[in-house]
Amino acid sequence: MVAMYGVDNHDSAPTMVSDSINASTDRDARIVYHEQRWYLLITGFWSGVSGLAADSEVYRCPQNRRGGFDGWNDWTDFELSAALYVRPDYFRFDASRDPVGIGARVQRLSDVVFPTNKIGAYESLVWHGVNFNPMLPATDTYGCDYQTAFRPGSVWFVDGHAKSFHAREALPAVDQSAEWTMAPFSTTENGIRGRDVP
Repeated sequence: MVAMYGVDNHDSAPTMVSDSINASTDRDARIVYHEQRWYLLITGFWSGVSGLAADSEVYRCPQNRRGGFDGWNDWTDFELSAALYVRPDYFRFDASRDPVGIGARVQRLSDVVFPTNKIGAYESLVWHGVNFNPMLPATDTYGCDYQTAFRPGSVWFVDGHAKSFHAREALPAVDQSAEWTMAPFSTTENGIRGRDVP
């Protein structure tokens, strides 16, 4: 559905905020830009486009049903790739770490160089297979890295196919700032010009 939206939206992924965020020095605005990756799928805007209610079971992984988890993650287990919202040079390992200088910019889907290797949406909690519940008081988060997940997650590739993948199968992620952090299938090197999986 994201790809279909792109056909009608100048070849771009859906976005909740103006693309001018790339020049913003407002930290709150940049955070909103970052959060749209997952939140977009359950907003009224996307409901109007997709025809799916924000609490549709489509947004939930049937295996991710541990107590309290729904309240922490709202109603979606999926998010769009950061690469769709940020310039490719941001994801270079030698890039500047200044998020304002690097900037955000919605990318064209047709500019993806390796569509069969580039993931456009994925189960953001692909590490939900880790024995970890963030709703429990005093939970030790050590070891909750997605690399240790024992279950795979669902991923959608830009070329249209989908499959189940372990996050540890993703190519190395880039961690450039607090806004975008490091995520499997989302912040691998070179963004839309690179690959997420070999």
